[in-house]
Amino acid sequence: MAKTLKVITSRCPQNHPCPSIRICPVGALSQTGFSAPQVDAEKCSACGKCSDFTPMGEPVLESTAKRIRLSDGRVFCSLPAKA
Repeated sequence: MAKTLKVITSRCPQNHPCPSIRICPVGALSQTGFSAPQVDAEKCSACGKCSDFTPMGEPVLESTAKRIRLSDGRVFCSLPAKA
């Protein structure tokens, strides 16, 4: 299942250089000052190294599937159409 990297800014203390930036093997993360890191989606390979490394858990890999909760409690997932 396809995944994308998302930075959850509420989990990021934003008071130091982000250690995940050094871990990214493709240079997809950047940071201005002590702000939450930004993800370059074109570069990101969704390898998960940054989300595994950081203790705060702010970069997370999320499925690109759309989840719909049905009235009976079941969850239906559908992947986006390929271009």
